[in-house]
Amino acid sequence: MSPTAVVPSTAAPVDPAPALADAAVAYLAALDAGDLDGAWARTSPEFQDQQDRASWESFWSGFDSIEVTGPVQVEGRSGAVAVPVSFDGSDERYRLTLIEGPTGWLVDGPVGRERDRPDDSDDLDESDESDGGRG
Repeated sequence: MSPTAVVPSTAAPVDPAPALADAAVAYLAALDAGDLDGAWARTSPEFQDQQDRASWESFWSGFDSIEVTGPVQVEGRSGAVAVPVSFDGSDERYRLTLIEGPTGWLVDGPVGRERDRPDDSDDLDESDESDGGRG
């Protein structure tokens, strides 16, 4: 028998950015619709292990309106996204980390928040790293 040559794949790697953006928007849309079970299902097992679901639900059910107000910025292939969101009329850039799950991308937690500022600063507000259950 003759040895078989291994031919390297020429297929380009799939860009995860569109799927990451869609997953972040779907999570926030479920929260806006009051579909807490659906939103919870879009979180990773690790996130669920570290969150008290009752506190998470209480936090998110406190909003009357959660609206994505612009395009999602995907930060490379890290799974981090920044979503411009209006929480009851208060605008901020909400940052999430997503990980690949068996059926798609899952929210693994908040990275932090940035309130929209008049100076349009892109610096993360370090004093507000804790999201009180947001994720």
